[in-house]
This record gives sequence, structure tokens and C-alpha cells, in this order.
Amino acid sequence: MTSTSTAETSPSYPVPSASAVALKDLRTDLRSAVWTAQSVETLLGPQASAALAREQRVPGLMRLADQHDAAAVLTRLFMLGSSESAENIECALPRLGYLGALKLGLITSDHAGTYRACFDMRPHYAVVGDMSAGQEDTSVQQENAQNDSATDGELAHSEHDEYGTRSAHETQGAQGMPAGSEPDTVRAYNWWVISDLPQAVTGRSVHPDHVMGIGGATTSLLTMTIRNPQEKALDLGCGCGIQALYLTTHTRHVVATDLSERACAITRFNAALNNVELDVRCGSLYEPVQGEKFDLIVSNPPFVITPHTLRSQGTLEYRDGGMQRDDIIGCVLREAPDYLRPQGVLQILANWEINDGDDVESNDPYHGWPARLASWCQGVPLDAWVVQRDVLDPAQYVELWMRDSAARREHCEYEKTYAAWLADFHSAHVQAIGMGFVACVPTPVGMESVHIYDTVNEGRIPAGHDVECALAALRFAENLGNLEDLTLVRRADVTEERHFVPGQAEPQALVLRQSGGMGRAFPVSTALSALVGASEGEMSVGQILVALSVLLDEDVAQVREYVMPMLPSLIRAGIVDIAEGVQL
Repeated sequence: MTSTSTAETSPSYPVPSASAVALKDLRTDLRSAVWTAQSVETLLGPQASAALAREQRVPGLMRLADQHDAAAVLTRLFMLGSSESAENIECALPRLGYLGALKLGLITSDHAGTYRACFDMRPHYAVVGDMSAGQEDTSVQQENAQNDSATDGELAHSEHDEYGTRSAHETQGAQGMPAGSEPDTVRAYNWWVISDLPQAVTGRSVHPDHVMGIGGATTSLLTMTIRNPQEKALDLGCGCGIQALYLTTHTRHVVATDLSERACAITRFNAALNNVELDVRCGSLYEPVQGEKFDLIVSNPPFVITPHTLRSQGTLEYRDGGMQRDDIIGCVLREAPDYLRPQGVLQILANWEINDGDDVESNDPYHGWPARLASWCQGVPLDAWVVQRDVLDPAQYVELWMRDSAARREHCEYEKTYAAWLADFHSAHVQAIGMGFVACVPTPVGMESVHIYDTVNEGRIPAGHDVECALAALRFAENLGNLEDLTLVRRADVTEERHFVPGQAEPQALVLRQSGGMGRAFPVSTALSALVGASEGEMSVGQILVALSVLLDEDVAQVREYVMPMLPSLIRAGIVDIAEGVQL
């Protein structure tokens, strides 16, 4: 089923109008106001910015109380939920005006002679390409604000060597790149994104078809998405549409789907506001794209594990997919091969239940966590890299999502719901809930699927390049002999730690640690550390093994036994890369 306009929707709560003329005026006003993520950060200052990230608006309201420039008014109105006079809105939006904002449905009268926002709207800064780690390019945004000739959405180009993050608003990608081309410059974008007002502004629990803005899970998926040029990509469960906006930066045709009609309408609005073409369709999971194939599928699905007994109180579409327990993740994985091209990639955020019988030998749910995912992947022609980044016990999990939906819930009602949710987990023998992500590629024809399960406690989100390298290395573990023909290069961010017992000359433990990637640490043997240190893109792994056998005065077969089993993990983690031009 395909929807192409907001007029086709019938949501329970209003959606904004998408008048092309009015949106052009709004775009012009927002750009003239220099209303960017950086300008907002400067206006608010560190303390109020940090408070807003914690969903606390009071410091921001206090800081901007006496400021009347356009960016300050826009920030108060759309991000902090203040009521503003028609005069203030006219000054901030001179082309659109407060009447134009009313017609778009962005504001409403509060019957006190002032106006308040109907939606959260905020600037989003995206950096595409590679910048040097930790480096900020403030000149890019300053230049963008005055660049009237720039394409809407893509505002500037700047050259740097590597990519570095400034804030949660930055990620990788490239706007409007033809498939097959290479990103040779950094591209910066100032987008404006609307979503529903958060609880911090309304003081009320969110409504059932609430559309979330850009949260932590969203930015995680943005960071880890592979940004190679593609022909066709799918954002499955698009929400406010931010994943889809990023996909347009490196993909010719982007389809965005969501079960929520309001989410589809808001995604269309955000695409139109930023003059970006999106194919938005309403429907459940893959239903709107039957018979189509994609190079890349990304999904931050409504994966919250919600008991059926609590759904009678009402569901939240953005987080509850309506399926039994955690089955929505299994459904997305099982059906993905029908929608992926031969070299396609699926990247999905996920929660999964860890049951008390998942590890029969040790009865340790933390050790046996892959069992649930293995049951989903069994018989499915996908090679999968599954990473568990966090584990919550049932009480922690319930508290996390109760906070998310209970702004003004009575204490007795809160505890009753808490108890019912916890009892549901206990009845299902759930010991813990794993949280992480899955990245998949189709299994080569005629081969058995490979599934690799990694635990990365307290690690960082991998960048798209790191995910791409990990997927390329999935089959290395079953081809250890072929690995000896590879030439590897140690990444520059990898260091070695040596741990000594006081008074002893020899280290008791060696640890390889990366400051980039996912920030992982690997205990290694002396031989493996030496191999990583010698991997400079000149000698093959086999040649290094021979040299190490001489250096250590051991048989090469024994050195191979020390080194080879763990080498695929180091490649997958990005401790070492395969030298350019070398194929397995």
C-alpha cells in the first residue's frame, strides 16, 4: 500500500500541512535566522544544552528569557515549549509570519494572546565524509547560513582527511551522490526536523501515535549505517524520517515505511521542508515494498517487549510493534532475504529476551544470550554479525520504559503496571534482556550461513566503515588457512598494555586496546601481539608467522596455534585491516 500525501492519512492527532509555497518561506526564514544546531548550542551554553539533552528545559528558558533575536525565539518556541507573542513570531519568521505558521499547523493560539508550538522542531547538523578526529569546523556552518545559492539540505563542502564527531548531531554520508561515485569532500547539512512535543514540554504522557524525535537509539543507528553509494535503500519504521534523510545523501532512491500514519505524514513534511525526495509508504514492516529489492535496509523498529496484558491500557506505536514478546526482530530478520539484493546489507537495532534455559551447562543467561537470536537465524540465508552492547535485568528494563511513558501517572497505577510487566517476564522465564544490533548480508549461494555473536560491554557505537569491515570478515573464522595469504595493517589507534606483578620482569598479561572503533580491548599472547605489531602492509600473515617462529624459537605450527584462532576477531573488531587491494 502506497501513500503519497498527508491528505490520505487519518491520524488521531493532527499533522502539519505541507504547502510547498509556505515551506519555501519557512526554509528561507530558518536559514536567514541562522538557526543551526551550532547556533542553538551557542545560545543555550553548556549547562542549558546538557540539561536539554536530559529533557530538562528550565535552564534554557531562563537563559533565553530576555533574548529577542530570531534564533532565540525559534529555540524557545519550538524546542523549549514557551508561548510567544505574534510580534515575536513575525520577527523570527518574517516571510512565513505567524499566520503562515498557523496554516501549516506548526503553532496554535493558547487563548492568552500568545501562541505555542504544536510540534517540536529543531535544527540538525549532519557532516558527511571524513574529518580528523576531534576537529571542529565551525566555519562550515557559518558559511552555510549565508550561502543562498546552496542546494536545500546540502549547504557546504569542505575538505578534511578524517571524520571526527562534534556532537550527537553528526554522522557520515553524502547528499545527492550518484551511485558508484566516491565521496572526495566533506559535505555538511543543516536540516530542520519536526516531531511530536516531548513530555518535558507537555507535562503529559505521550499519545498512542506519538512520533519521536532524534534520540539516542536513532543517533546510534545513524552512526553505524554503512554510507556507500547505493541505488536503492529502505528505512523500515521511519518515525520522523531522519534515517531516510541520511539515506538520501548516498542513495538514488529511498523508500521510507511505517505502520504509523502520523509517522509517514511527519516524514513527508520533513522531506518537503528540507527539499529532499522520499518515497514514503504506510504499512506494516515489508508489506509496502512487496516484490522489491534493496541494496541497504536500516531499521530502528518498535522493539520494546510489551506484555499483551498491558496493551489494553493503550499502546505507543513508536515503540510497540504489537507482536508477541520480541518476535518483531525475528520477523524482520527472517523476511529480509526476500528484500535484499545479492550484496545488500540489513542493519537493525534490537532487544532480545535471555531465558533461564539458554545456557544449559552453566545456567548463565549472560553467557547464553545468543540462543534467542540463533533460533531466529536458523535456516535463514543470512550471514549475521550480532553485537550485544548492554544487558538489563527485567526490573531495570521495566523501569527504563516506564520512565519513557509515565510523566503524570499516579503512584499506585505506576506500581500496578510495573508489577504486571515484571510478572510477565517472570512467567516467561526471562532472566535478562539483551540490547544491541544486528548487521546481515545474504549468504553466498551454495554455502552455509555464518553467525558471529560478539559481546561489547561499555563499548562505543561502531562507525559504518567498522560495520562494513566486520561483515567482510564474517567468514574468516572458517578459512583460517587462507588468512595466511592476507597482508594486514595495524590501525594507528591501537596500543599495547603490559601488566606486571610487582617485582617481576616479565608481564603477566598483554592487552591490545583501540581508542577508535568500538574502543575494545583484547587480552593477547606474546605471539599475537607481535604479529599485530609487524602488520604494516608489507609481509603476509604467513610470512610473519615464519619470522615469529624463528624469533620465539618455536615450531611454526605451534605459533600458528597461538595466533590464528583469534585473528578473525581482531580483524572483525578493526584492530587490523586488510591491506588495500588484497582479497580473501
